[in-house]
Amino acid sequence: MALPELDNHDARIQYYELMLEGDITGMVEIPLPEGYFYAFYQDGDRDAWIEIEKSAKEFSSYEEGLDAWKRYYEAHESELYNRMVFVVNRLGEKVATATAFYDVRGIDQSGAGWLHWVAVKREEQGKGLSKPLISHVIQVMKQLGYSHGKVPTQTTTWLAVKVYLDLGFRPIEKNYIRCRDGWRIIKRLTNHPALSDLDAASDAEVLAWEKQPMTIDILTIFPEMFESVLNTSIIGRAREQGLITIEATDIRPFSGSKHKNTDDYPFGGGAGMLMMAQPIADCMKAVCEKRGVPCRDNTAANESPSPVKRIYLSPRGVPLTQKLAQELSKEEHLILLCGHYEGVDQRALDKYIDMEVSIGDYVLTGGELGAMVLSDCVARLIPGVLGSEESPQDESFSDAGLLEYPQYTRPREFEGMTVPEVLLNGDHAKIAAWRREQAIIATAQRRPDLLDSAKLNDKEKALADQYRTDNHDQ
Repeated sequence: MALPELDNHDARIQYYELMLEGDITGMVEIPLPEGYFYAFYQDGDRDAWIEIEKSAKEFSSYEEGLDAWKRYYEAHESELYNRMVFVVNRLGEKVATATAFYDVRGIDQSGAGWLHWVAVKREEQGKGLSKPLISHVIQVMKQLGYSHGKVPTQTTTWLAVKVYLDLGFRPIEKNYIRCRDGWRIIKRLTNHPALSDLDAASDAEVLAWEKQPMTIDILTIFPEMFESVLNTSIIGRAREQGLITIEATDIRPFSGSKHKNTDDYPFGGGAGMLMMAQPIADCMKAVCEKRGVPCRDNTAANESPSPVKRIYLSPRGVPLTQKLAQELSKEEHLILLCGHYEGVDQRALDKYIDMEVSIGDYVLTGGELGAMVLSDCVARLIPGVLGSEESPQDESFSDAGLLEYPQYTRPREFEGMTVPEVLLNGDHAKIAAWRREQAIIATAQRRPDLLDSAKLNDKEKALADQYRTDNHDQ
């Protein structure tokens, strides 16, 4: 398979999230082409930023761009006047942008500056703007006191990755290991000398044409419960973009009874009703047939393997954790069975369910809410669903093993309560340290069980022990 001509932000390229870093103290500025100049953010530039990012294919709609702006910049707008840079053409039009920022999530504890949302309008690409813009924003980062920079990006923006490598950024070691195949794709597309230790990906490995989106099928007697959940926000957007297929199927039509009931009294007596095996089994078989995959019978000998993982949402299942969600996100196809009434005939579970999952130590009226939680938790981990700016990168919450720190937005004072002063002074090393400390305290007070696997140094362990002891004494 020969490679076609590929653009930057080309969806035909296999998607991997990449992360680079570098010492920026020695990086020099590259002049802009004649007829262009720089301008810092001014009041009213929000829509110009969204338009540039949208033109560069960062967003598919204005609404999506506005949502990103609110998440990343709205609460920090006062900082944009000397951080967000635009390239302006002869006509006074803003045609490119990048921001000298930091990890607004507070996950990165290194105190590094982050190169945020680099984009050039589609019609201005190929005119030599990217490298000068990035080099200029690096100078802005240095003026703000940063000596080290980080860049979140992805394989689909391979031309931008080449620019970062040219300027002296290098893959973060952990990301280089975890996303080795992604860096092999960059090697194939750029043949950059900084990646000389890698073997280049084959043309077939570069292209994502054959890659199928994850499929989640949900078997339920209340499919209408899922409509608003699956069609809105990030999950709805991911479905529209073809990154994931999620569909709820009604079990009732598969019932063999005259009145299409799906429940009956349990043998041996007891309170409540049980879901019958027959409607569930026939629904499971029909969904597998629709997807073109075998419906494996766990009780039969010599059954061929199936690419489907079938899960029953049950309070007796294994706990849903971030680690389990990460494992499930690598599956090609999930089928989620939502129980109801007092449970499900065990024979349906023995034959057609591969694992049982619980979302907590409590009982709900049915498995529908559990299926929604599991679907959302898994879907956000699929590459491209959140995007590189939002995704858990190498220094993720999951790896840290801590609860989130307290967060604040405008106004600075609310009903006599003020925002902690450290968050207002612009010293991002101190902000990162404060957030780390607060995350440790919150975890010690609320989920001390998580501390056993958290990555803490001796000082942090002492802090955690102090608050864990105080909490137990109350």
